Amino acid sequence: MEVRTVADVVLGAVLVGSALAKLAAPRASADGLATFGVRGAESRRAVWALLVAAEASLGVLVALVFSKFVYTASITSYYTFYLIEKFDVSVRNAQIHLFVFLASVALGTLLGGALGDRFGRKAVIWGSILGVLPFAIALPFFVVYFRSPENWWAIIPAGVMTTLTIITTLAIAGLIRNAEQGGYANAILLGGIAVTFAIVWLRNEKAWAKVVTIILAALAVASVFLAAYTEIFWPMAIILAGGYLLYTAMRPKAV
Repeated sequence: MEVRTVADVVLGAVLVGSALAKLAAPRASADGLATFGVRGAESRRAVWALLVAAEASLGVLVALVFSKFVYTASITSYYTFYLIEKFDVSVRNAQIHLFVFLASVALGTLLGGALGDRFGRKAVIWGSILGVLPFAIALPFFVVYFRSPENWWAIIPAGVMTTLTIITTLAIAGLIRNAEQGGYANAILLGGIAVTFAIVWLRNEKAWAKVVTIILAALAVASVFLAAYTEIFWPMAIILAGGYLLYTAMRPKAV
């Protein structure tokens, strides 16, 4: 009931503020734009575009803040009971898990401030959501693999999604901005997938994974040296891969 009341208050405040902004802002903004020679229909379109952008930004911030406090309060209150009931964890160990979570929240707050000064607050906000999303998808596959190594297939999506997490985080942080840096991103992608198939090859003894590992590792190394030629690298890699597949499919089979 308390959560619902807070949600109603927040939503009501957003709606009232939005309505007041729509009533007051067009006139004030139109007068302001008029001082720069922007009048009439063009002025109204500019004002409404600014309002839509402001409302979208406000909506994102409200959703982020509200969801953060909801799941933080939920985990703080019920995490220990969930661990005790579902996983038969002792009270002491459950409290240690809760301490690790709260310490991670505090550490993330400290690091977020420093990273926000370095890369910008917007990049840190989106990176903390979209950057870790692929890794959140990968976590269940890691659990499936390490609980039963016979499920070797689970490490493939886990490795791919973890690699995408690294690349997404680098892109949101603004470290991938041109074709040359994109070539290094290709190297990270191919190298991460090569490591994934190397695990399948070495730990699960899948002979076919050896070929995939060697090919991906070679492409990763080539993409580093050909970072400035990213536009032609991938088409050539696809052509070579297609030619190899055609060769293996059409060559005479040994009887």
